[in-house]
Amino acid sequence: GEYMMQSEQLRTMFIIAYSATKTVGFMLQQLPDNNHYANDIERVFALANSLTKTELSACDVSSLLHKLFNADDILLYDPDTVLFRCTCGRERVSSMLRSLGKVEADAIILQYGSIKVTCDYCNSTYIFDADDVLNIFSSLDIDMENISHEIH
Repeated sequence: GEYMMQSEQLRTMFIIAYSATKTVGFMLQQLPDNNHYANDIERVFALANSLTKTELSACDVSSLLHKLFNADDILLYDPDTVLFRCTCGRERVSSMLRSLGKVEADAIILQYGSIKVTCDYCNSTYIFDADDVLNIFSSLDIDMENISHEIH
């Protein structure tokens, strides 16, 4: 609640059109501190609201924007390729298991035979058996030994 009260809420609109082979999205967002353009903002959002999903799917970006906002100056930037990348990986999941703690990890191994972790973002699944868990925490023991030797 605190964040919503203090942050600047910008008027935003999304239109998504999709078929079996293609997904197209249109996003319109009011820029901050543009309240003195209130009439223009209303007009632009009303025009965008007239956009149909069929038009969005069928038209290229340039002609779509010129068709919608023909009374406005439109500045188009060069297109940028969108790539899907996830930062998950076996090493990151191992770190997460380390932070979970040996007692908890051993308890899961005891109950289920392995620990299965699925990334909510990309749906990759990582499976750790008893040996994997042993290795995760034995490398931690070595680190702790080195730290205690450095202290003495």
